[in-house]
Amino acid sequence: DGPSTTTANEEENFETTTVEDNQSDLWVTVYGFPAKKTSYILKEFSLYGSIMTHKLGNGNWMHILYSSKHEAQRAIASNAKIYDNNSMMIGCMPCKD
Repeated sequence: DGPSTTTANEEENFETTTVEDNQSDLWVTVYGFPAKKTSYILKEFSLYGSIMTHKLGNGNWMHILYSSKHEAQRAIASNAKIYDNNSMMIGCMPCKD
């Protein structure tokens, strides 16, 4: 039969089943960084938990989906933390969208 393959739809279903049912508590909004620092911010915020996905905004912000409410709360607790050798103060709050 050959190797089995996973379709994109199956991967989406897997992802949605690995996070809690009420996803509104799992999304945070991170803001206050230039677009060129997006990968740096994702790396730093991955220290608070497993990032399932993220959505870039049109400005200096993005939404991040964590795999648990506890992880999202850890990220929110970092609000106003200074990153990147004292060059950026980053805000993090529960997602309102």
